[in-house]
Amino acid sequence: MDVVMKVVLLIELLGLAAVFGGFFHQLKEKNKNVTNGMFLGSVIQLIAFAIILVYGLTQGASFDVKAIILTLIAVVIAVLGFVFRKKTADNVPVWLALGVLSAVSVAMQVVF
Repeated sequence: MDVVMKVVLLIELLGLAAVFGGFFHQLKEKNKNVTNGMFLGSVIQLIAFAIILVYGLTQGASFDVKAIILTLIAVVIAVLGFVFRKKTADNVPVWLALGVLSAVSVAMQVVF
């Protein structure tokens, strides 16, 4: 089961990488919007993170501050990706928030 959870963690990090990659892809674009890749990456990372949390809690892990912050970040990324996925107007604040939040999430998971 340990291998399965590591694969789910990899899937979660790949979802965040899709959000972060969509952020970088739009750096030189005039209209910065939420792309389909960013939306799908946000949904994938939220589902994978939920699986990791549920499995960890059933195995006796504690729900510490880091897990709470990462959960909130994952939910905010998914909500922003869902709400603004079809908007065609320039959404610089949303685009910037998705990029920054995905970078913070990856940094928290890898560094701390």
